Amino acid sequence: MDSYNKNIVMTKKQISKNLLQNLPVELIELWFNKCKNEEEIVINLNSGENTIDTNSYLCQLLTILGYESFIAVPLTTNDGDITGYIAINFIEMDKNDKLILKAVCKTISEFIRKYKIIKGLSKQIQISEIIIQCIELLNYSKDFDKSIENLLEIVATYYGGDRSYIVEISKDRKFINNTHEWVKEGFISKKDLIKNLPIQLVEHWLQNFEKEGEFIISSVREMTITKELYNLLSFPLKILDHNSFIAVPLKSTDGVITGYIAINYTEIKSYDTTVLKAVCKIISEFMRKNEMIDKLEKMSYFDNLTQLKNRNAYLERHVYLKENITLKVGIAFVDINGLKLLNDTKGHIAGDKMIIEISTILYNIFGENVYRIGGDEFVILQNNVLEEKFIKSIEQVRYLIRKNPTLSASIGYIWTEVCDNIDDIIHQADELMYIEKQCYYKKKENNRKIS
Repeated sequence: MDSYNKNIVMTKKQISKNLLQNLPVELIELWFNKCKNEEEIVINLNSGENTIDTNSYLCQLLTILGYESFIAVPLTTNDGDITGYIAINFIEMDKNDKLILKAVCKTISEFIRKYKIIKGLSKQIQISEIIIQCIELLNYSKDFDKSIENLLEIVATYYGGDRSYIVEISKDRKFINNTHEWVKEGFISKKDLIKNLPIQLVEHWLQNFEKEGEFIISSVREMTITKELYNLLSFPLKILDHNSFIAVPLKSTDGVITGYIAINYTEIKSYDTTVLKAVCKIISEFMRKNEMIDKLEKMSYFDNLTQLKNRNAYLERHVYLKENITLKVGIAFVDINGLKLLNDTKGHIAGDKMIIEISTILYNIFGENVYRIGGDEFVILQNNVLEEKFIKSIEQVRYLIRKNPTLSASIGYIWTEVCDNIDDIIHQADELMYIEKQCYYKKKENNRKIS
């Protein structure tokens, strides 16, 4: 065959292939029905002996392509459903040729079935491996936030994403925040741009989550939304580069949407959200677990009444100061005066009110350096503070307590250049507080005698 004729043949093959793409199945529905009864169809568009409509659009198309005479044998599933067909153009075909073609079709159908099973199993294995990898990552990692970022990288790589991230809805359901993110090399992080944004920005997505369980869009311009909402969305979407993305919701145990995981992409490998949904459930569970751990840790280190750090936190801080003897430290003991009497005469609610008021004064001045170590006793441990500043803060506490006639407390404090003997320093501060407390009760006793 010379090059000219060869080019003509190649062009014809290309045209044939293109013209037969994405045609509606209704065009060959009659053929399928005939195949169910006769296992084959033989068409000779020039013979006039056909039992199907040769004036149909498909027959006209086949005539243009030069497919005037052909035999078609269906490809079927184990249940007998037709999934396609093999067709051969012919000039002449005898009975043996038809038998061979049927045998070939049967073999190919079986091969396709096995191939689909193997492909499905392979995909299931791949999905299982990713899910197991994600579970192990979260289960054995000590750094929850870092493990979440590693997990986001795994998911983004599976889908071919450029950026994967978690957006959480605030407790009051008014704002959204990007809490975790993974970004492919060469792409810019957007995490800091999604901080306390109004939830209305993603209202359309949340509605899709409720209806579809996912939200996939290749371009924001394809979104069917009102003009007002588009105007609200267009600016942040442009900034955040959310042009093409796939997202699935995070949910609480009672099914309330608490956020979502999303992947931005340039070219996506798959729109099947099976993996993303599975990972989403895993993350939701581990987030709940992590939240519970945080609550337990807070209960372990924080006082329930005052929300100040408790004795456990104080003892941990005590060990830290023992191991860092070069620190400048200010230590103070604060003991509420008359708390027992108040509890006995006016009840524990009044006593709790006094505890909270004094703890608030202490926290407002010393912040996280305040510890409630007993019913009426607080300790202040402030390191890396100048003596003058520490004493000034103590005097401010005294002033605020005296300013309120319903409050009273004894304070003993000490400041040291180095804490090489922290136990002795703490003991000294405690003794100074005890001395002041004795003075308070002596004065109170003298006033009672005079009156």
